Amino acid sequence: MPGTLKVGGNTIATHTGVEGAGTVSLSTTQLNSMNVVKADTNTDPFGDSSQIRFYNFQDGAADVMGNSNGTLKNANISVSSIVHDLSNEKNIYFDGTSYMTIPAINTTTFSVSFWIRGFNFDNVGFIGIFGNQANPYGQIATYPTLKLYRDAEYAFTTSTTLANDVLHHLVWTANSGVDLMYLNNVSIGTSGVTVGLNTTLYVGTASTQVGSATYAPKAYYRNIRIFNKQLSVAEVNTLYTGKL
Repeated sequence: MPGTLKVGGNTIATHTGVEGAGTVSLSTTQLNSMNVVKADTNTDPFGDSSQIRFYNFQDGAADVMGNSNGTLKNANISVSSIVHDLSNEKNIYFDGTSYMTIPAINTTTFSVSFWIRGFNFDNVGFIGIFGNQANPYGQIATYPTLKLYRDAEYAFTTSTTLANDVLHHLVWTANSGVDLMYLNNVSIGTSGVTVGLNTTLYVGTASTQVGSATYAPKAYYRNIRIFNKQLSVAEVNTLYTGKL
């Protein structure tokens, strides 16, 4: 029977009712012009059940894995194309006073992966991005280069800065004293300091200056993933190239 196919309120195809009348194909431009919101719900990117937390901001700070929801403070969930994709995706924006907390995870072997696009990374002061500064934990920060800060000292420092208004992929991995950081699929720092996630984790603010715009990024975050293992170089590459 005759009919019309619509996506996001847009008519993308009609059918005359004649069987075998034709095939519908859509270009990237056509798809981008439609207000389609994509939800990344990949709960097992490596097929080994190592992903234990996943915050994709489709439903506030809910954990897609169902293990432990986060808590948002004045943060805005938005829909925008912060990555080059066929459709928009939900992400979270922290404005300097808003932030997110994630309940403690009792481990010193882990990996954290997320995408971030910020607008004040050129600030010469301390900007807390993810984690907890207290001992024996750790927080990813810029000051002004990327560093891992712990207990009033740096677990490691890098010479790498985050460019403003550019989407970056950050991965922090740890295995009881072997810590590495990757930026856009490139290893940029390592240390032998033991760190952990077994305390409240802060996203979008410095853990010792919670909610202070002076120490917080103004940034979009996308797909915060936490794994119960130290990711390999190949696995980091999978997340980066797949935009996971």
